[in-house]
Amino acid sequence: MKGQGTKRITSSTNESRMDTRELLSAVERAGRVASLRSELPVLAGVLLDRRGVTATNLETGIRIGLPCPVECVAPAKSLRDLLKRCGDEVELSYEAHTLHVESGARSFALVAWDASDFPQTFSAALENVAIPGDVFREGMSKCLVAASTDETRVILRSVCVEFGEDALGMTGCDSVR
Repeated sequence: MKGQGTKRITSSTNESRMDTRELLSAVERAGRVASLRSELPVLAGVLLDRRGVTATNLETGIRIGLPCPVECVAPAKSLRDLLKRCGDEVELSYEAHTLHVESGARSFALVAWDASDFPQTFSAALENVAIPGDVFREGMSKCLVAASTDETRVILRSVCVEFGEDALGMTGCDSVR
C-alpha cells in the first residue's frame, strides 16, 4: 500500500521525550520474552506504543506499562544496546520503517516494523488484572511440579492460567499427572 509506514510520529514538545533509564528497564524486561530464534523476525522485537512496551514469543507475553510516543516494533537487543549509549533523556520518532532515537548530540536509526506487524496476543479484558505476587507464586509452584520438562512436547511444558470473576485457575500437565 502506497505511503504505508511513512508517517513520522514526533512532536516539538516534550511528548516525544522519555527517561532513558525507564525505557531501558522496560526494554530489558520485555526483551527477555522476545524470541531470538523464531521464523517470524518481528518476534525478536518489542512493540512500543501508547499502552507500553510489549513482547511475546507466542507462548508468553509481557507488557510493561510505560507509554511510548511512537508506534512501532524495534529489535529488542539492538534497542537495548543503543539505549545504554544514550544520555538521561531520549527523543523517539518513527518514519518509513525506521525508529529514530536522539539523545543530546547523538542520533541513531534502527530498522523497525510497523506496529500492525506485531501479533495481537493480549485480550482487552485482561488489561487491568492484578494478582497478589504471593498468590501467583504459590499457585505457579504447585502447577510447575506437574508441567512436563520434555522439550519435544512443548504444549505440556506450559501452565494454563484462567481468570474467573473472583477466581484464578492454574493447570499443569505432563500427560501422566
